[in-house]
Amino acid sequence: MKKRGLSNIVSTVLIILIALVAIGLLWMVLGGVIKDSGLDDASAEIELLSTEFSILSNSIVVDGNNLNFTLRREVGGGEVSGFLIRLKDNETNVYLVEKYNGTTIDELETILVSIDYGEYGFAGKKIVSIEVYAVGQSSSGGGVVVASNGDEVYDAMGGSGGGGGSGGGDQGIDIPEDNCVSDCTDKVCGDDDGCGGICLCGENEECVDGVCYEVVELDSCNGDGPFGTLIGENRLFRLIDNIESTGNCFAIGFIGSPPSIPEMSAKNITLDGQGYTITGSGSGIGIDLSVIEGGDVVIKNINVQGFDKGISYVDDGDSVLIKEGIFNNNNYGIYLDECTVILSNNEMCSNNDYDLRCDNVAGIDSSVDGPNTFDSYSSSGCDWALSTRNDC
Repeated sequence: MKKRGLSNIVSTVLIILIALVAIGLLWMVLGGVIKDSGLDDASAEIELLSTEFSILSNSIVVDGNNLNFTLRREVGGGEVSGFLIRLKDNETNVYLVEKYNGTTIDELETILVSIDYGEYGFAGKKIVSIEVYAVGQSSSGGGVVVASNGDEVYDAMGGSGGGGGSGGGDQGIDIPEDNCVSDCTDKVCGDDDGCGGICLCGENEECVDGVCYEVVELDSCNGDGPFGTLIGENRLFRLIDNIESTGNCFAIGFIGSPPSIPEMSAKNITLDGQGYTITGSGSGIGIDLSVIEGGDVVIKNINVQGFDKGISYVDDGDSVLIKEGIFNNNNYGIYLDECTVILSNNEMCSNNDYDLRCDNVAGIDSSVDGPNTFDSYSSSGCDWALSTRNDC
């Protein structure tokens, strides 16, 4: 009895050893393949997980047949060959949209996303969450890799993303029960389109106070007007990078004698620096304004340094709003002469001559966005700017 028991134990041990050897041989054959492809896929997914997206403010709209929004990819992450969109309604139903798998999107690029809610089955629902999943390729070329977690770009409960369509950002996006044909005849952007959505602007346009502005991106001092000027009507110029200049940089309107044709003036122009900096070499003008006719000009969220004049406005034209800018380390931070201007929440410090120079200015010191901050100013003509000023 004892010998038979020992024999059974030896047999069991031999079977286990044979199984381990077989597993080892199998790993030797497949291990390299698994290691290469697995690590490649894991590395690619880590990069995709760090890829972030956002929805542009107030871009979520329902136009009768589609849920639309403008998606922006932020800086960073891996190489994206497409993306998936996951919608969730207030009844926890989930809708996966794969139509943009294969649509590349570069850093800081924006794409208009349009989803037919009839096709994807969420007509009559309330969308409370939108997630974007980055899609890429494994570095070994072995196949498609999808981020295991999505980037939530809209959350009705948290109020994140671009704000709601009909229903509001804290309520969710109401989708109509039935498809209808929107009608924006004789309406402006932002008006009700008759289908629970709003009237939209065209491609490369953005709605600003009921007016469709053409969006132009800038990464140098050269505009698309004569002599590199920023001119035209209803145009939104956006900086997309820091800029260095050896002389004058931006000119809004035609510099010099007023032109004889209106196409050379600036009417309803916005220059949005998006927090980027224009750096001069000690001379010239950072932003020069002239011939502002028939509409307001807005300059905002821009840093200007290293020029003779950060901003110069010498013209008896229409008003210019300058807000949320930083104009430090020039000879003159802001230089104004015979003009109409509104200043709000600007910083003008450490400028050599004056932080703020005024002469015959019809100025308004607005603290709607916050008070202006500056120290030195010309002794006459700047009294209007002193009421709510902060010291540097």
